[in-house]
Amino acid sequence: GMADLAEDGSWAQGQSQAMAARLEDGAGARAVHAARELLENTRQQQRQLRTERDHARDALKAVIHTMLSELGELGQATGRFNDNVSRYVDVIEQADTLESLAEVVREMAGESRAVHQVVAGARDRMAQEHANAESLAVRVRELEGELRRLSDEVSTDALTQVANRRGMAAAFDAEC
Repeated sequence: GMADLAEDGSWAQGQSQAMAARLEDGAGARAVHAARELLENTRQQQRQLRTERDHARDALKAVIHTMLSELGELGQATGRFNDNVSRYVDVIEQADTLESLAEVVREMAGESRAVHQVVAGARDRMAQEHANAESLAVRVRELEGELRRLSDEVSTDALTQVANRRGMAAAFDAEC
């Protein structure tokens, strides 16, 4: 069950190496208990953080979907208005009385108001969704940072706070 806590198998592999290093030196019951407790706590925290991160990502996807729907609705409203403008131009050119011109102007004004309301509503909703998306993106970054912190925690000895074998191997790889 540890492998599904990480997107790749690195976390589970690192945990296995850390546990093997602790138990390799003929550790006593205390060391085994401490290692098991460390592993269980870290696993539980990572599981919880991963769940929160997944929820934040799903919410971010929903925000993006909503924004795309808003853009589609906006495109339809402005497309209809654009099509009607061409019709209005034809009617105005063929108008022979002030009354027929006044009717076209009233129709254009009504349609302009409708498009304005759609655009204003979409703008307000998109601004709100944009704010939601930004807060969710910040939360995802926080959760991913916390997951990295937990992975780093597994790379250090709990008592001495010095890198354990896994931490030393990672530092060596980074320096290479």
